Amino acid sequence: MNCDRCQQQLCEAREDPQVEQHLAACPVCRAFCDAWMGVNAELSGHFAPAALPGDFKANLLSKLPARSVQPTRAELEREYEEAIAALNRTFWLPQAIRLARLLAAAAASILAGILLGSFVQNAPVATVVQVLGCVVAVAVLVHGARRVWSPALRGLPWWRLLLNLSGRR
Repeated sequence: MNCDRCQQQLCEAREDPQVEQHLAACPVCRAFCDAWMGVNAELSGHFAPAALPGDFKANLLSKLPARSVQPTRAELEREYEEAIAALNRTFWLPQAIRLARLLAAAAASILAGILLGSFVQNAPVATVVQVLGCVVAVAVLVHGARRVWSPALRGLPWWRLLLNLSGRR
């Protein structure tokens, strides 16, 4: 073991038989170890932990609110029911309206592609126009679905919703 590694392990307070062997053979590291132990002893005297009074824990717990740290099942049930009630009030009807608008826009895109394709005399071009109408409809559906569903479900306690949907209680 070299001196740098020995001194590093001494500073990290690791116990290693190789360190003991190195200290027995190396006077420089032995002097470093003695100085290091002196610094530790000096610092330990200045930063000794204060003794806490015997009733410290009881006093601390008496100052905390009586509510438990872990929510009870009843509290979780109430939180879930409140979230579902708020969801029913503010989410389903506006979301249903947005979804209907989204489906109407997609249907209009498909219909526009079919109508425009029927006016084109060239069959391959008409097919391309009709397919483009369908592609636009899919893009409208994907983009609209992200806008319709993601913001409304952010505050919902998902774990309870999933348990409810899976039939567990």
